[in-house]
Amino acid sequence: MIYIYVVLLINNHILVGYQNEPINGIKDINDINNYINDDDEISELIEVIKTEDLCDVDKTVKKYMLKYGINKVRGGSYNKHELDEWMIKSLEHEFKLLQPVEQTKILSTIDNYINNVTDIDEELVKIINIRQQLLKIKQQIYSTEINVDIDKTIEYQKAEHKIQELNQEKNKYYNHRNDNKLQKIEQDLKKLRQFRDNNQEHNQISIINQYYINYIQIKYEYKYIHETDISVQYYSLMIFNKEQKQKLKLFCEQHGTEDELLEKYKALLKKKMESIKN
Repeated sequence: MIYIYVVLLINNHILVGYQNEPINGIKDINDINNYINDDDEISELIEVIKTEDLCDVDKTVKKYMLKYGINKVRGGSYNKHELDEWMIKSLEHEFKLLQPVEQTKILSTIDNYINNVTDIDEELVKIINIRQQLLKIKQQIYSTEINVDIDKTIEYQKAEHKIQELNQEKNKYYNHRNDNKLQKIEQDLKKLRQFRDNNQEHNQISIINQYYINYIQIKYEYKYIHETDISVQYYSLMIFNKEQKQKLKLFCEQHGTEDELLEKYKALLKKKMESIKN
């Protein structure tokens, strides 16, 4: 399993990378300094994709290049600061085949939409409100998007609890000078500590807690009993996140994607400007 990350840099360029460890925030991204200049910093974590197919890295790079431009995106096989000329030409040829179909479809939809608008100001306010709703749903998805192996996290948590219990038991037998019991406890502690040290990457309890707080804030405005069981927290998060993704899909089917809404908004502004000029 690999985790593909898409980040926005402070210079407004986009970087796509991947790693084997889960990513729940910018701080979880490893070795990113190998891919960016010293004066660059991450401004925002745009997306994390969990996959088993390494080819998805280049697919993601191309998806963002198609949207924002070849020179604005780097990653995967296209990680050079200056791409070879043959690479650029190959990408341009590939995108030329893809863009007209999508662009023609969008423009046709926009033209039909604009021709049917009677009150531009009212429609502008409507589009602003729709875009705000869309961004709110996307923010709720981002705030509860967690990539954690819950089974291994629970194993780690159990080991931590068992270490605490054995330490308390050790103190009890130490006071009674029971050497046989102490030796057995020390053996068990050694195994548990070794397991804990070898599985530090699954110490994700605090991350689940934080994302669960986000979930409580969004859904209940803190007016809810805070569950402490890590499995309850995790599955509550996962259910809510999936529900929001379904909601986003239905919302976009009804009102249009973020790109389509932006194009409508720009077309409305252009039409209003032309009406004022006339």
